[in-house]
Amino acid sequence: MKPPWEWEEDNLLDLIKAGIQESIDLDYKRSAALGNTDGKKNEISKDVSAFANSAGGTIVYGMIENKHVPTELDSGYDPKEISKEWLEQVINSRIQRRIDGVRVKQINLRTQSPGRVVYSVHIPQSLRAPHQAADKGENGDMLLFQRENGDRKWGHATFSEEIQGTRDFRPPDPAPRSAAKARSPMTW
Repeated sequence: MKPPWEWEEDNLLDLIKAGIQESIDLDYKRSAALGNTDGKKNEISKDVSAFANSAGGTIVYGMIENKHVPTELDSGYDPKEISKEWLEQVINSRIQRRIDGVRVKQINLRTQSPGRVVYSVHIPQSLRAPHQAADKGENGDMLLFQRENGDRKWGHATFSEEIQGTRDFRPPDPAPRSAAKARSPMTW
């Protein structure tokens, strides 16, 4: 299969046909996940920073899943309302320490919903981690997020603590280590 930054509609349909499950490096989101509200922009920053702070991976916006298995493409986006440039701007403006190498691919839905698009966002594992999402914790500090066992987890360390090395980034409820976890170190 092509790399995610080269995917077209047929590649997404192949993911559905093959039943490729979500994993530590693949996540499916319905089109409703992208929107011009602070809450949705914060969710984008949490998801993207979590991938960069972990093993890297790909988010497909516009995919319906059931129990982590893709079932169909949804109706997608009007590219005049949610554009590739808008998504790139949200990612770049809401994550501290810009993530190098993020690739956003606008995928035209030629057969499923002509004139509409979905997006794949490929996030490499960052060599400059940690990256901090725009969402703030209870004390007002921006939080660090990471992927663990296919889910997004947040850590107690703040960005300044992590940079200064005064605190290890740990998820709030430690889970048993797994093979996926081994690919995704919790400290930097």
